[in-house]
Amino acid sequence: MARPMLAQSVTGDIDGDGQAEVVEAWDDGSTRVLAGGTVVWSTTGWIDGWNRRGWDMLFAIDIDGDRLTEIIIANNRNGWTGVLKWSAGALRCPWGSGSPLRGPASNWNRREADVFGLSQWQGSPAMSVAHLQDGWHATLAWLGDHLGPVQLAHDKIRNEKETGAKEPGDKEENEKEPGEKEAGEKELDGKETAKEPTDKENGKEPDGKEPTDKEGTDKEPGDVEGGDQASAAVDDPGAWASTNAPRRSGMPMRPDDDGLLRVPHPIV
Repeated sequence: MARPMLAQSVTGDIDGDGQAEVVEAWDDGSTRVLAGGTVVWSTTGWIDGWNRRGWDMLFAIDIDGDRLTEIIIANNRNGWTGVLKWSAGALRCPWGSGSPLRGPASNWNRREADVFGLSQWQGSPAMSVAHLQDGWHATLAWLGDHLGPVQLAHDKIRNEKETGAKEPGDKEENEKEPGEKEAGEKELDGKETAKEPTDKENGKEPDGKEPTDKEGTDKEPGDVEGGDQASAAVDDPGAWASTNAPRRSGMPMRPDDDGLLRVPHPIV
């Protein structure tokens, strides 16, 4: 079995003898009071109305103005808040309350993320409590028979839309998503190419050529190698014939009896 560990300790003159005592809270729910290094009182669990847990938070403060130190105790898991006071040689719990804490400034709904601290109200000791997640905070003062809110405020947690700072995930104006392209931007994988303003829409290919242009040469369908020559050997690689007669685009070519392709002379 694991040995208990000290979770928290606070100091203050709880009995009015002019000397500060130490109040210890252990993680097994036990509580001890030491005076001059000597344990003068201890218990485990129940403290006269308060069931001590290992996660309780302690705060030493003269909350009621009697010049003796009380212990504010808070359990954020179940929402309870109490006051421990030294009386007749022992710590006792004269007051404790579940959520909400009621007061003239409205109610405070106790939550697990509440953060407590020492404060003042109109020159007297008080407690502060804040819920940082939504910006609410309050001042808790002793109201004769209980602790309650005497001041309640809400400070908006300024986000990026109010201050200009960025929220997580917000984008700057005109900022691109990953993979998003500017208009006309070229894809790296070659699936899309950049367009000039006159490309495609004006009937041109992206490289500025007319749609009927061919790579390398200006041949019509049926042309053969040799530039402007209009005939070529078909059966005999050594045979050739040529003509300087003009030809019409798309004019059929027929082999003669000697095996040569000749372009018929156009009818002028």
